[in-house]
Amino acid sequence: MTTKAPRFALCAVFVAALSACGGGGGGDAGGTATAQSAKLQVLMSDASSEDWATIGVKVLSIALVPQGGAAPVTVYTAPSAAPVVNLAQLDQLGELIGDVSIPAGTYTSATVTISANPGDVLLTTSADPEPGFAAAASTTIPSSQIQIQGARGAAGSKTVPVQIGFAMPLVVSATQSNALDLEFDLAHPAFIVAHDSPLAGSTIWAVNFNGPLRHHPIERLADLVLRHSYGTVSAVSADNTAITFDKVLPTLPVQGSYFISTDIGALGFRDDGAFCRFLTTEIGVAAIPTSAFYADPSSAPPFARFCFAKKRATLEAARERLQRLRERV
Repeated sequence: MTTKAPRFALCAVFVAALSACGGGGGGDAGGTATAQSAKLQVLMSDASSEDWATIGVKVLSIALVPQGGAAPVTVYTAPSAAPVVNLAQLDQLGELIGDVSIPAGTYTSATVTISANPGDVLLTTSADPEPGFAAAASTTIPSSQIQIQGARGAAGSKTVPVQIGFAMPLVVSATQSNALDLEFDLAHPAFIVAHDSPLAGSTIWAVNFNGPLRHHPIERLADLVLRHSYGTVSAVSADNTAITFDKVLPTLPVQGSYFISTDIGALGFRDDGAFCRFLTTEIGVAAIPTSAFYADPSSAPPFARFCFAKKRATLEAARERLQRLRERV
């Protein structure tokens, strides 16, 4: 089974600010000089597992530890009702969860705090887990059968603090782009382990965040894809204040299909049928109007479907022709 690894990505280029983010202070800057600060963008992204449809966790905070032992700098604090992040659903998409200003400097590790009360970790098996998996397909695991390893604190306020040492120091500067990737390795053999409990008479699922959560470098910032921002990264501004997305035909995530749907709502066509006729006759690329699958076509979303089960040469030819679409609309 091939399983990809979800990740938290912290980037020192910023796109937009969220009111739910947290802030924090670092150590003494020393002397009378004014300490520099830099923007740090906090994102989450991951990939799916074949065995789980839901791996829900609540991330309470993320803090960076400066080199030299100064006080940790909080870069994300969850709202009072911490949202559940489904690690099995983000599917390589990034979700912007915070945009904060932190002291410029070098950071060597991070602390990720995860909520660990009963019901804070949600597990539901996929519709087609691998043969021999310890739970039936599409089964929601009761919270009483989930044991969160390493939990500490009083009942109702239990947490798991996960310490992650960086493979290389993170240097945060106001004049350059930096990225830090903290990834959950869903394929880690100790992440979610099933064992039979003779006393409970049922299968107990042990969830261990220490080990599967690790540092993984990001080589190119432009390779990050922001959740709800589907498109092509065409530019990162020289002053590191913005990322430009090309969204002429923004696509929706694909999950086990050879069709891809695109949002055409902003292109000014009367409906999806008019767009597909224009695309076929004027651009030379065929698409399927989503309304063809609806009993009431007027209730269909403004989407067009493309089939990509084609030879590479055909897909390249279609890509070249679709470039002309921006000149026609």
